[in-house]
Amino acid sequence: RQMCIRDRLLGTSPITFQEVIISGILTGHATNFNVTGNWTNNGTFVHNSGTVTFNGISSIAGSSTTGFGGLTVAGTLTAPSNLQVARNLLINGTFTHNNGTVTMNGNVAQTIGGTSVPSFYNLTQNNSAGVSITQDVKLINTLTISSGTFTTTGKIFTLVSNVSNTANIAAIPSGANLTGSIVMERYTGTGPTDCRQISSSISGTTIADWADDFPTSGFTGSTDPTNGFVSIYTYDETLPGNKDNAGWVGATNITNPIVAGKGYYVYMGPNPISISVKGPPQKFVQSIPVTFSNSGSINDDGWNLVSNNYPSAIDWRNLTNW
Repeated sequence: RQMCIRDRLLGTSPITFQEVIISGILTGHATNFNVTGNWTNNGTFVHNSGTVTFNGISSIAGSSTTGFGGLTVAGTLTAPSNLQVARNLLINGTFTHNNGTVTMNGNVAQTIGGTSVPSFYNLTQNNSAGVSITQDVKLINTLTISSGTFTTTGKIFTLVSNVSNTANIAAIPSGANLTGSIVMERYTGTGPTDCRQISSSISGTTIADWADDFPTSGFTGSTDPTNGFVSIYTYDETLPGNKDNAGWVGATNITNPIVAGKGYYVYMGPNPISISVKGPPQKFVQSIPVTFSNSGSINDDGWNLVSNNYPSAIDWRNLTNW
């Protein structure tokens, strides 16, 4: 069946439509209705707290943004630029994000789950009651938590990084939060040398969290511990001497912590690689560990190798209290 009406769906049994075209006002079924084809909304859809299930090859389009109650993908769904869900989002089929934004904007606690691992381009939470993922999720661009707590506990929430883009978490405002772990990826690309300056936006990490992504050398637990070439260095401003030589301190053990806010000079070789680290992300106000030691040589004092603490881009020019 095809529907192009101003109406209200009644009854207690699920209804199946081949295609839905809304040109007026449609109030949805209070429990569930199925769509096997496309959904075009040029009017107003009132979700009525019910669930719409797409169980064919479908796309969502139209001049109006559709706000669903619950949304289930049992077939293949291509999303619009903006998609809103007020109840649970269940993905058991294929979800094509189409570089769009999915907004979870209910007034009760919501979940993102299902049997498939979806990739979202932008994911926004605007629900003070919170959103939890009950299945692994991949993020391509930006997670925005406007209100409430976004919970990843027990699942893998991956910030994907590749040659095109690196996913990020937008600044979390007061009253909002993220609990649980993330997997932060970073694609290195190619550089002017075989070394990179890197850090970690994940708390509680050690060099071991990097060592499974690229070979290391010159310290206990590294890939080649007997090699005289130490492949990972930090910089200690308090050591006196020429800044280009005296301050560099090589790693001694794979268990050495990766200190938040501290930069690391790492040999990775000539080829681009992807680094991934799992754990709780750094968030809210962070202090960068900097020092100034007056040795009498102004050109050599005060140099610190610092890093971005967060799983997001920052504008260093906007930082205060240097």
